[in-house]
Amino acid sequence: MAQPPPPPAPPDKMSLTQQELDWCLALKQAVLEDDELEERPDLDYAHCALMARGNLSEALHRFRSLQEFRSEYQIHDDDPLEAWELLQQFFEQQPWFILDVNVGDETVFVQDFSRLDPKAVDLPRDWRVFMGGFYYLLRILQPNIDIMRKGIVVIAELANMGWKNFDIEFMNRHHYHLMAFYPIQIKEVTFMHASTIGSMLHSMLKRLRGNRDEILVGCQFEQWEGEWSDMFKTPSPELAQQRLNDKIKRYLVHQYHNNITFRFPGEEALMDSTPPPQVS
Repeated sequence: MAQPPPPPAPPDKMSLTQQELDWCLALKQAVLEDDELEERPDLDYAHCALMARGNLSEALHRFRSLQEFRSEYQIHDDDPLEAWELLQQFFEQQPWFILDVNVGDETVFVQDFSRLDPKAVDLPRDWRVFMGGFYYLLRILQPNIDIMRKGIVVIAELANMGWKNFDIEFMNRHHYHLMAFYPIQIKEVTFMHASTIGSMLHSMLKRLRGNRDEILVGCQFEQWEGEWSDMFKTPSPELAQQRLNDKIKRYLVHQYHNNITFRFPGEEALMDSTPPPQVS
């Protein structure tokens, strides 16, 4: 069923300070002057510029790396139908790795690393599903300027995580082919029920992230009864997955709508009449 057009984001959620606007326009101008770089929607320039905080060289590196990523994994993110299809394939490949996504005044992203299956990612088409699906998840986590600025909250369930969920080559490829340059602002990470393998993952992620971001990181080690992750699968796993799918679809439409309609101040006259995206 087609999704209705979302309401426009409140102006304060899409507003840039003058300093932020200067960063964005400098990046856009540099991209337009480089024949090897593709023109992108204004919201994409804002993603990279705000993450780099005035460092034009870093912003260009992120922008260029994202272009190379889309080329390598055959991502055509001007098509919401492709995004939806890849996300569905991602959920089939990695069932319940993503427990929940909530995008509002604060974005919360919940993952269960005991359900991560590196062995399901082998052939090039498998890598396209995993990397492309995760790319689209990252996009919907930051649909507006306000969230880009404030950052997101990540909750990682590590209970029952074992060697089957941990593969150093897989983790490195995921990091260096996407996470190292994707402009995702992370405000806080909580590792739940950290096991030995989970603690190793925690240490590895800190090493990979380096000291670039000021992130509040915490671990919960207390004992618990039952599966904490089960609370996300009520009243049944099937209905819970449908609920998550519906949320993802709604967030996807909202993100594409903002991507189409957002323009830097003074450039609104360049807006075309492209209708809001529909995801069936």
